[in-house]
Amino acid sequence: MQTILIVIKGLLIAGVSVMPSISGGTLAITLGLYDRLVYLAGNILSIMRHKNERLEALKFLIPFALGGLIGLITFARLIRLLINSYPQFVQLFMVGLLAGSLPLIIKRANFSKNVFLVKQLLAVLVGIVFMTAFFRLNNGSALSTEGWQPPSFNLFYGLKILAVGIITAAGMVIPGLSGSLILVILGEYANTLAFFNQIIDAAGNLLRGNFNWAALWPAVLFMTLLCLGLALGTVAFARLVNYALKKQPSLSFSFICGVLIASVVALWPPLAVNFTLFIGLICALIGFILAYTMSRLNS
Repeated sequence: MQTILIVIKGLLIAGVSVMPSISGGTLAITLGLYDRLVYLAGNILSIMRHKNERLEALKFLIPFALGGLIGLITFARLIRLLINSYPQFVQLFMVGLLAGSLPLIIKRANFSKNVFLVKQLLAVLVGIVFMTAFFRLNNGSALSTEGWQPPSFNLFYGLKILAVGIITAAGMVIPGLSGSLILVILGEYANTLAFFNQIIDAAGNLLRGNFNWAALWPAVLFMTLLCLGLALGTVAFARLVNYALKKQPSLSFSFICGVLIASVVALWPPLAVNFTLFIGLICALIGFILAYTMSRLNS
C-alpha cells in the first residue's frame, strides 16, 4: 500500500510540474515527501556507496520515478490541450493549488511572537519581491505549442539547453519556484513540451512498426541535454536547500510564504464579471480544496 501511495504522489508531483507557475517542490511539501527527496538528491552519491542505505533509497525512488514518468506522459498531453483551449481556467486552477498550499507552509514557518518575527516578516517580503521580479522576466513567452516549429541545432544551442536544464533544476528543488515557469522565461517551454510529446508519439509509432529516427533525433538530443542539466542542477541545488532548511527552517519557509503569496497575485488573470469568471472561480476552488486536503492528510 505504501508503494502505491508513493507512485501516486510521484505522479501528482511530476504532473503539476508540467504546469507553468506550479511548484513541484511546494506540492512535495504538501504530500510530505519534500525533506526526503531533498536529502536523497543532495546525498545520492554517498547513499549509493552503502548497501543498506542504497536499498532503502531504491525502495522509495523506483516507485516515485515510475509515478513521475506516468505523470509526465499523462499531464504533458493534457496540459498541452488545456493550455491551448482553456488558458484562463488552467491559470485559476493553479492559483487555487498555490493558495491551498499556503496554510501548511505558514505552519512550517512557525511564525513567532518575539523579535525573531521581524526577521521572518522580512524573509516573507524578500520572497514577495523575488517572485514578483521573477514573474516580470516572463514577457509573454510562449506557452502554447500551436504553430510550433522546431529550433535549429548547433553547438551553442546545445550548450544553452544544458545550461537551461541546470537553471530549471532550481525551480524543481526550491519550493515556490516552478521549473516549467523558468522554462517559459528562458523561452524553452514550448520546445520542451513539443519535443517530449514527439518522443511519446514516436514510442507509439514504434509499437505500430512506423518509426522514423530522422524526424526524432532532434527531440532525443534536446531532451538528453535538458535531462543531463536537470540532474546536475538538482544535486547542486538540493545540497543548498538541505543546508538552508537545517540551519534556518523558519526563515526558509517564511521566504517560501512570500514566494507563494506573490505567485497567487501574479497568476490571477484579468476576467470580466460574467459566466467565465464563475467557472474560473470554481476551478480555483477545486485547486484550493485539492491542495489543502492533501496537506491535511500529510501534516
